[in-house]
Amino acid sequence: VPDGSIADVSRDALASGWFRYPCHVIHLSGSQGQSPLAHIADVTRCQTGVFHPFMSFPKTPLRETNLNQIGFGVSGDRETVAILVELARALGGHPVEVSDDQRELYHLSAVMTSNFTVMLELIAEDILCHSGFDKETSRILIRGIMNSVQKNLQVCPPDDALSGPVVRQDWSTVKAHERALDRTL
Repeated sequence: VPDGSIADVSRDALASGWFRYPCHVIHLSGSQGQSPLAHIADVTRCQTGVFHPFMSFPKTPLRETNLNQIGFGVSGDRETVAILVELARALGGHPVEVSDDQRELYHLSAVMTSNFTVMLELIAEDILCHSGFDKETSRILIRGIMNSVQKNLQVCPPDDALSGPVVRQDWSTVKAHERALDRTL
């Protein structure tokens, strides 16, 4: 359901009699706070909240989803947040309360991390293919380095995980890369 449709879907569910007090009505959107569910709280006295898994969901559903170590953005009234915090921990995740003031940048950071990473892989694969590597070999090379970066980030702060010519201040290599990009893209 698109984020902007949560209120409409919840109104339809309310009209169908799905909600009985007492209950907790939760949505999973990272970009929306509780406001799309406000009418449910007004009509049913059910409590509302948000339980957003801070993770990527591919177009093709995975057979298994490991929620261990995943962040969960939670919000709602005190009781609902307590339940959602307990649920996140039971799933092996890390609950984080997200205020309405934080929500826009919170969600932006999730989108950037997920989608920029995917786009970076696609661009890097294209560059390797342009140099003569086949797509399968390009994907193996790029995913290998992406996995090593991710492992580094598990044990190092980002500044310490950086490597390559910028860290070495090898500006002639950086300039050569810039020229190669100009010719390739």
